[in-house]
Amino acid sequence: MTLAYFGGCFDPFHNGHLNIAQDLVDHLDIKNLKILPTGQPPHKETFSISHEHRLNMIKIGIEKDLHHISIEDYEIKSIGASYSVKTFKYLREKFGSEVSIILCIGEDALESINTWYNWRELLNYCHLAVVSRKGFRPTRGKEITDWLKEKRCENITILKKRAFGNIYFCNLSQLEISSSEIRKNIKLGRKFDGLVPLKIRHYINEHHLYRDIK
Repeated sequence: MTLAYFGGCFDPFHNGHLNIAQDLVDHLDIKNLKILPTGQPPHKETFSISHEHRLNMIKIGIEKDLHHISIEDYEIKSIGASYSVKTFKYLREKFGSEVSIILCIGEDALESINTWYNWRELLNYCHLAVVSRKGFRPTRGKEITDWLKEKRCENITILKKRAFGNIYFCNLSQLEISSSEIRKNIKLGRKFDGLVPLKIRHYINEHHLYRDIK
């Protein structure tokens, strides 16, 4: 059994996120991918919109893919700062020691993973599947580079046979869409058609989201 989680802020959830989620299901050959929205990150101020709005937009975004994409709201429901290592320790305890658990993150997130709380312990509870970004030039330091040399695997079957402990890079086609650019466009009154699913655009406009962000 393999459980895969796609983590991120999803502020807002956009077509690029949806495209990656759909491709991860196929690439990892899994029955279900869970979207894992970040709770309160310890390294940044609160989000510009509520957790409820972020969660609602994810629900809207995946409504046509519910047979293979769902939501894990553990971090959003947790009180206080969210730490990936604590989340995946919880999931490991919940599902047992034999299940393969995979956390899927973007390559940009990998660049700063050594700033995460107890980051080295994360692979005691799960694998990492890193979604490579076309044209992305990594600037990771020696600490992360050495860690990758030790933990990286090239065969996806290893992630499914082992319960935790490895890092795998997924080469997926990606849409060049940024949540921060969407927020900026909305604040400046620019169009953002085609960047988010139509129903999410309607939701953002209906609830006047991101118009007054700093």
